[in-house]
This record gives sequence, structure tokens and C-alpha cells, in this order.
Amino acid sequence: MGRLTCALNVVDESIDRERKLPDQVFTGRWRAFLIFASDNMFSKDFVALIKEVIRLENAECVALVNLSRDAPFQRSVIAIDGRTSPDKYMASLREGGPSNGWIYDVERYGCASDSGAWAIYAERLNDVAVLGFRSVDSRSPLATIFASLCAATVDKYDDSDSTSIIGAPGSDWRSAMLSNYRCD
Repeated sequence: MGRLTCALNVVDESIDRERKLPDQVFTGRWRAFLIFASDNMFSKDFVALIKEVIRLENAECVALVNLSRDAPFQRSVIAIDGRTSPDKYMASLREGGPSNGWIYDVERYGCASDSGAWAIYAERLNDVAVLGFRSVDSRSPLATIFASLCAATVDKYDDSDSTSIIGAPGSDWRSAMLSNYRCD
């Protein structure tokens, strides 16, 4: 089985496509979660970060899947590997122009490497993404790399008095995010 197929399988096995935030969208066992603004995945800097992740975990590729467009026999995916340039990534996001380019859409996305150690679920409409780790904690070297996305544990937002990417204080949405993505 190809490495991209492995990465696609990780996305498929990690994310419940029927659920949306603030519900728990990850399936199976997850040890830690970090929250960040989803737009950070749609920039040139994301490629450098992913290449560092690939190197650290000795993976071969990462699959970014448009969950809103993806179907079993018509995958909607962008592959990122050690040869992917930031310009190529951005061109892939813009492909199809404003009517079809991913960078213009506010859809749902999944992302994972072929290692299976982590996965990302993102909702661009809400500008929030959740990064889940299967076996590492939020202070591991892998999590440190992802910190460049301005990713933080949901507890960081619990103490905030202002509206943040997880919602306004006291809102049901924020309460559900805190409940579903708090690390044990």
C-alpha cells in the first residue's frame, strides 16, 4: 500500500465525518489535543512545518483532505512530502480559482501523516482546527513543532475572559469545546 494511501487511511480512521465542532470529531483513543486557527494550515509556512514533522517522525507524506468534497471513489486530497515546495502547495490550494480553489472555500478538512501519530480536523467556517495526538503529550517534540501554528491546549482558552477561537465565555459552543478537547 502506498504511503499516501496510508495517510488517507489515517484521516478516514481518525475523523468522524458525520460530526462537527464543538462535538468530539476524533474516533478511537487520543491522548492530547491542541487548538489553533484553521487558516494557519493554508499558508506557505505550513509546508515547512509539515516537512519538519515528516522528518521527526520518519514519515513519508501527509494527506490534506477536503472532507466537504471527498468521496470514496473521488478523493479530494493534496499530498505533502519532502519535495513539496511552498509555492507548489499554494498553487494546489488555488487550483480552480475562486469557484473551486480550496484557499477560497470555508469547508471542512482532515490532515494526517502516514505514521498515524496525529491528525488534524479543521473547520474554516469557524476558523478553528483541532490537532489530536495518539500517544504523545502536548509537550513532546512533535507538539513543539506544531506550536508554531500558535496551537495551544484548550485550557489556555478556559482562563480567557474574551471571545476566542473556541467561542465567547459562557457559550454552549465554548463549554462543549472545553469538555471535548481538554487533556486528561
